[in-house]
Amino acid sequence: MRWQYHKLTSGAAIYAVTGGYFSTCMAMIGSIIPDLLEMGIVRHRTVTHWPPPWIVLALVSYEICRLSPNIWIYIFTFICIGALLHLGEDYLSVTGIPFRSPVSTRRKGFGMYVTGTMGESILATSVTGLFLGIAWIRGFFTTGHVMEEIVKVKFLTALFWR
Repeated sequence: MRWQYHKLTSGAAIYAVTGGYFSTCMAMIGSIIPDLLEMGIVRHRTVTHWPPPWIVLALVSYEICRLSPNIWIYIFTFICIGALLHLGEDYLSVTGIPFRSPVSTRRKGFGMYVTGTMGESILATSVTGLFLGIAWIRGFFTTGHVMEEIVKVKFLTALFWR
């Protein structure tokens, strides 16, 4: 899947679950991390697309954040969740992702689309629309909710820029 679709689908999914702007932005950043980590260093969809490390990082950081809330761990948790969503989205492709070994040439994919085709655009648009519909049903597009999120983002921004 292309980067813009990773950001859209992952962002919509997290927003539908959390209703939070900040968590959504962090997951959108995380959704391109597996591809960013490759950038000419390793072959595409190998080590950076192997699920176990991302699962462990997400679970450990979530548990640490749950036990001792910390903004940096919170950010890291949603970045890891975004990376996991990236892997899920790539799993839906014909090419798939490695499951047995990070260096395996054998990948599994669901075969729903080929990257760079109209099928990818239709799938990404459909998934994004579905999650935005869920967010709408949950009331995350109301004026009250939007204003609450803006206040939270302003507060978090103030913490960062001290």
